[in-house]
Amino acid sequence: MCSLAAIPWGYIAIGVFVAALLAASPFLVVLFRSARAIAYTSTDDFRLSNANMWTEPRHSPDGGSFQLMRLGDGHFVFLSVGLSTVKVFTTPDRSDAAQFRELQEFPVASAFERASQSPEQRHTEDLLFLERVRRTIGWPESLSDLVSSVQSIDSSLLLYATPNA
Repeated sequence: MCSLAAIPWGYIAIGVFVAALLAASPFLVVLFRSARAIAYTSTDDFRLSNANMWTEPRHSPDGGSFQLMRLGDGHFVFLSVGLSTVKVFTTPDRSDAAQFRELQEFPVASAFERASQSPEQRHTEDLLFLERVRRTIGWPESLSDLVSSVQSIDSSLLLYATPNA
């Protein structure tokens, strides 16, 4: 008579696990591909290969911040937050620093206060400045749209901006 203790339960469990894994493999492949696609869409390369998608804000070790967007005509918009100003640049080729052209400079009212802050403290304020300039610029399709949009902005845009506003 066959007893239950004599049945190799470990081998049966492994067999059931392998069968379940084989049955679920098409779903796992789709899941992994979706995860890779989602991860890729959050990269700067993906965002800059499509028009009107801002990259994530980047912070330099010294406390400045910057952000990029590609326009529909292939030009790039570069927003840079420094200690005392926020600048808007444009360039047809982001790899060549000589081609960057400054379009507008916005003074920051709290420049002396920012100089005494640590870089980490300034990063929070930098994010607010970047967001305010991005919203004001809007979504231009071409360089001419960007230039007219930036020229219509009052240069005192950030003078009264506070971290709590």
